[in-house]
Amino acid sequence: MIRLRIFLCLACALLFSFPARAHNPDTSYARVRLSSDEVETRLTYDIFTLQKITDLDANHDQRITREELSRAAPVIEKFLREHIAIEINSNKAEFGAMEEPHWPADAGAVVEFKDWHTQNGLVHFTFHRGVIEMPQDVTLTFGFFGQLGERHSVLGTFEKNGQATEVIFSRAEPDFLFDARLASARD
Repeated sequence: MIRLRIFLCLACALLFSFPARAHNPDTSYARVRLSSDEVETRLTYDIFTLQKITDLDANHDQRITREELSRAAPVIEKFLREHIAIEINSNKAEFGAMEEPHWPADAGAVVEFKDWHTQNGLVHFTFHRGVIEMPQDVTLTFGFFGQLGERHSVLGTFEKNGQATEVIFSRAEPDFLFDARLASARD
């Protein structure tokens, strides 16, 4: 009986410590940061999600290297540009130039299969679009739920002057209009 209690305690400790590093593979992230000269959009996906877009693991060794990510980046960039729309001041716009995709520096040079759904397996794609003045509004629309899965969601943040507005995008609610004028009124 004592051994069973010890086993259950250890099992619970392992179970409850795992989610601290885990990431839900049906969730991605978007951050739109507005300034007077730029709209910066950072889209973040785990490797499992990126595998639905293209085969990142080119040699199928269940390890993703930075070189494999760089080789796959053009296909991923094309997918993102085709399946995510941005409007600035109620006009269709482009995301602008994309930085080289990256994952956290402390993740090392390789992401092992066991980490594809953890924080170490998150990859950032950051776009920079110049503007001549602070946008009045920005709309993001995600059209990739059919490809990434019905349960997929995007946790989004719109930032202006250090203030953040959070939103959840899903198949049922794929778009959001961020009104920067209202955000200014709250400041």
